[in-house]
Amino acid sequence: MRQRKCRTRCCYRRMSPPTAEGLAEFESFAADTRVLYDHVYPQGGEYGAAFERVREGLAQVGREGCGCFGVCATDAFREVLLDYVPADPGRRIQLLGRLGEFTHRDTKRALERFLRSAHADRGYPCLRREGECMLAAGWHPRSGSLLDHLFNDPAEVGRLLAERLRPGNGHPLRLIGHSLAGVPATALQPLVDSLTVAYVRGADIHLLAPVLPVLEEWEADAVLIDGCTSVSLLETLLIHELTEMVLEESEIWGSLEAHIIACTLERCLKGHMLHVAVEDFFLHWSSASGVPRSPQVGMPVLAVDEEPEEIYSIPEEDDEELEQLQLDSSCEEGMGNVIPFFPGMGERTVSETAHE
Repeated sequence: MRQRKCRTRCCYRRMSPPTAEGLAEFESFAADTRVLYDHVYPQGGEYGAAFERVREGLAQVGREGCGCFGVCATDAFREVLLDYVPADPGRRIQLLGRLGEFTHRDTKRALERFLRSAHADRGYPCLRREGECMLAAGWHPRSGSLLDHLFNDPAEVGRLLAERLRPGNGHPLRLIGHSLAGVPATALQPLVDSLTVAYVRGADIHLLAPVLPVLEEWEADAVLIDGCTSVSLLETLLIHELTEMVLEESEIWGSLEAHIIACTLERCLKGHMLHVAVEDFFLHWSSASGVPRSPQVGMPVLAVDEEPEEIYSIPEEDDEELEQLQLDSSCEEGMGNVIPFFPGMGERTVSETAHE
């Protein structure tokens, strides 16, 4: 039987992750490496308590569902979609097609409105509810997927991820900490450029150990922000990586799709706080070490009254491509599919290079 190749999934904060070659070069110099947690041992190791808190936080999500979230899944998903596929609306549509199913052909107008509303609904629950309806009017996540549970039954997400951490479940899991001592600037540059502090390979979560005190410093500010109070920024990072691991083990999703789903859950738990803390780590570490920082990549900061039509509009030349999108087989032409899309709202119409 052919052995499945073990791919690397990175928790990156820019448009593209570091390459497999870049990570291999980094690891060749990062000789100071320790196993911080190992699932096979009763206490887990040095970070056994941290993983126990992760299990407790996921158990709370399993009990309370979206009641643990500071950001609703629709808002988080839209922001992540814009952050990681900001320049090409056609690619954004293709990604939605891989993550779910379109419910009728007339998706262009509904999706343009949904994306454009990203900067108009902050602080206004009625507008957020309208945004939910806009997305639900033309698309829904793949039934039974982790993204589907995140939208419709967040408690199931907590239960599924908690099961992956359950002692004695037969699945290995380790946390490996990397020191940056002795690593030359050229080997670190791919991680700096992509703002990568953690990545998953097989059953191992790799972590840049120097980020740990920075996350602790930011935790004091994070508790003042709406979000899941039962998990810290470090635990949120571990949940992000655990999510990527579970999605990789499912052999269903590509690296970008898994990253979008994991980032959506992260935003639900802590908003932008983890992203800000990681940026702060690289800002101060790069200044102290002399490693050059790359220019900011991604969406510009927009004023509330700005209308960047070129960002949200789908070009006319993409219309033919939209016509080829596969529809939910239960939909009729021009009509929405009736699905229970958001909890409590009832029914409505609506690769990375392999590492051996």
